[in-house]
Amino acid sequence: MTLGDPENLPKCGLREIYCDLSARLTENGYSLERQGSIRDLAKLGLTLESAVGQRFRFVSDDEDLERNTDDIMFDGVVVRDAQYGVLAVVNDRGVFHRSDLKKTF
Repeated sequence: MTLGDPENLPKCGLREIYCDLSARLTENGYSLERQGSIRDLAKLGLTLESAVGQRFRFVSDDEDLERNTDDIMFDGVVVRDAQYGVLAVVNDRGVFHRSDLKKTF
């Protein structure tokens, strides 16, 4: 199963889309104008523009100290920003690791 796969529905019901967390452009917004995000949206039959207004779980690769996969993620919505283009905006829950899902969500 890969990011963007329609069958990849976590308990929250949100589909996962890649988001480059080094592409932060506003206090809570990250650019989705990156190949990984565009590719994952395309797998869902979406473009950046058609994704505006939709909610997703955005995911970036990460590892813990023992080098085990522990993706960084956040739930949010796709918006069009007049200055920065299409962004993923973090919801009030903020950013968390996949391992936190077992603990808090």
